[in-house]
Amino acid sequence: STLFLAAALRDNGGGQLITSEFEPSKVARAQQNLQTSGLADLVEIRSGDALQTLGSNLPQHIDMLLLDGAILEQRLLAVGERGAILSSPDQGRTWNRVASPEKTTLTAISFAPGGRHGWIVGHDALILTTADGGLTWSKQWQGENLTDSFLDVLALDDRHVIAVGAFG
Repeated sequence: STLFLAAALRDNGGGQLITSEFEPSKVARAQQNLQTSGLADLVEIRSGDALQTLGSNLPQHIDMLLLDGAILEQRLLAVGERGAILSSPDQGRTWNRVASPEKTTLTAISFAPGGRHGWIVGHDALILTTADGGLTWSKQWQGENLTDSFLDVLALDDRHVIAVGAFG
């Protein structure tokens, strides 16, 4: 997803994309892919825990924080702060907002094989779902303790999903 976001920055006149990756081997692979694609000058990859790597030395002005993305054939989806759900029908050249039922930070997105059923997780113990390939989203579940956060999600199939949270 970093490649697609960087390409969108390039196609729209430039900018800066700051991303964080915990796994060092993924950082090296991402840097190599960015060099090969000619997009390395637009991206800063910070290696380590995002709570630390994105906790300081940030620009004065940040337009949007996106935390995860998914590829559905030709369409891309990305999620992030303030309930942001973005969709690109053209491999990242243009992006549109998708209506979100919540305004909390969304941290991860995953689709079941086939791409119709998907889930988004986020802060405030939130799980969103779609059955139309991400065109519309609704709240599926929210925990009672709004200080809990889901950090990642994996859709195994149309009915089975694993959501991973913070604080045990």
